[in-house]
Amino acid sequence: MGHTRLFLQHSLANYKTVGAVHPTSARAARAMAAELIRRDGAPTRVLEIGPGVGPITAQIVKAMGPEDTLTCVELMPEYAEVLRRRFADEPDFRRVAGRSEVITGDVRELAEDAEFDVVIASVPFNTLGEETTRGIFEVIRRVLRPGGTCTYIEYAWLRGFRQAFDRFTGRGGGHSDFLDDLLDRHRFRTDLVFGNIPPAWAHHLRFTDAPDAEAEEVGPARVPTSVPLTRRMHIDRDGVGIAAGAAVATGLVGLAGRGTQSRLARGAWLLPAGLGLAGAAFFRDPVREVPADPEAIVSSVDGKVLSVERLDSDEHLGPGPWLRIATFLSIFSVHINRSPVAGRVVEVIDRNEGGYAAAMKPAAEHNVAKTVVLQTSRGRVGVTQRTGMVARRIVVRHGAGSVLAKGERYGLIRFGSRTDVYLPADRAEAVVGKGAVVHGGETIIARWR
Repeated sequence: MGHTRLFLQHSLANYKTVGAVHPTSARAARAMAAELIRRDGAPTRVLEIGPGVGPITAQIVKAMGPEDTLTCVELMPEYAEVLRRRFADEPDFRRVAGRSEVITGDVRELAEDAEFDVVIASVPFNTLGEETTRGIFEVIRRVLRPGGTCTYIEYAWLRGFRQAFDRFTGRGGGHSDFLDDLLDRHRFRTDLVFGNIPPAWAHHLRFTDAPDAEAEEVGPARVPTSVPLTRRMHIDRDGVGIAAGAAVATGLVGLAGRGTQSRLARGAWLLPAGLGLAGAAFFRDPVREVPADPEAIVSSVDGKVLSVERLDSDEHLGPGPWLRIATFLSIFSVHINRSPVAGRVVEVIDRNEGGYAAAMKPAAEHNVAKTVVLQTSRGRVGVTQRTGMVARRIVVRHGAGSVLAKGERYGLIRFGSRTDVYLPADRAEAVVGKGAVVHGGETIIARWR
């Protein structure tokens, strides 16, 4: 019996235990394995809870390095047997079979002395009771080494609908409240994957801080927010909706104009088509070659350097001295923000009060802004995204606890404005000046001393 057919058969008969209507897609599986994939061969102990027939396991075994180990704990014997056959028969699985084991049973009975670096859970927490959910997360917290990551999957928006229904009917939201609190306290990133049936969230959590040096040992996380168009050009997911909407509007307007005598009506489709192309161009996300030099500090954004100055202190980062390099983004710039250094996110500071002055005016210092504070092996670094006259939305997709590689995407600013990089002035030296044109993740703007 095929993997998918077996899965669907048991899903219909045991939905509360399986909690899914279709096996996880390859795209969602890659999002689930992202924290393993980015470790790039560093020795890693992986625990997969609820692997089912192995769609996520297939991505895990492809990413495993020569010293990695994998433990799969599956409650349903039929699924566990499928996994054992895959480790015996399929090349990618056979390659790591000697370093992998499949355990049939309840993960809550896992050995007390077990320890892992990465936990990946495909457990239907939305259909399990609160007691079971709490018990599983107690095990996860116990077996994770300090700084280790836990990733779990859930159908997008499902829990919110269920929570609203439970409260409307007076049943309370204890189960959902527990998961909400868990995410509020420990989540550092959530990846939304539309290419799954139905769309899903991959939640990434850390219960303890990662070592500062870990950011220098991992690669950028491969997340589904950047959708490939070509090998060298991607588009941010915020632009996909705009482009898709424009494509639908173009088709409808084109159909409406067919058969009319008016040349204006027949050519009206060009307007939504042009708007769609402009939207896609604004959200373009080119692949960048990040300098390998460990002393190099790269630009966070594309644009033109507004100023390079030394500050005694900053309202969010505290006493300096700080070296600040401010960059202006025009509406034609690439608007993806990247981390200028490898570091651990210790705080994301929202400045919700302020104006929307033009980015090149002194008043822009007091605009609405967000500051990502990174802890590095050389000290703290700040990256502040500032709004402007046109730019009114700042997006930060990584929270406290996240580990960012140098040049890794972490957010964007819509429609222009500026980004400031703050470096410890006694440990860094600028190599660009006012007016320099820079490219995010690629142009070296400073060097560590």
